[in-house]
Amino acid sequence: MPFRIQLRPSFILASLLAFMYGGAMYWVWVFGWPLILALTVTVVLVICAGITASRHVLFRGSKSVSSMVCEDGENWSIETLDGQRLAGTLIGGTCFQPWLVVMSFKVEGKFRPWSLVLMTDSTDSTTFRRLQVKLRALNSY
Repeated sequence: MPFRIQLRPSFILASLLAFMYGGAMYWVWVFGWPLILALTVTVVLVICAGITASRHVLFRGSKSVSSMVCEDGENWSIETLDGQRLAGTLIGGTCFQPWLVVMSFKVEGKFRPWSLVLMTDSTDSTTFRRLQVKLRALNSY
């Protein structure tokens, strides 16, 4: 039976990203680097934070995943915001904790693996628990 996961924006992930990127920017300025280097690194961090938040938190952009369907364990159907359905295979970089799931997929036609970060508020709690159980079952083999 297919298992569908509908994603939604995560306040927890947004808070963690703001904390991490804000902390990195803080330390850039505390280290006392030359002004031009500190400004360059700060601009790069702001751009990276914007791209990461856009893709994983706000679900904007063509690479953002809106939903996933688990077909049979390792084979997944990934739907992006622009309506594309991509076939993906779950690969070894997947980890899960009670509050976090990081999934890595090898997507057909794409060179680099796609990663997806899910927090407890990224989907409803029942679906999140079912996903963790499914991943535990896959990792026990």
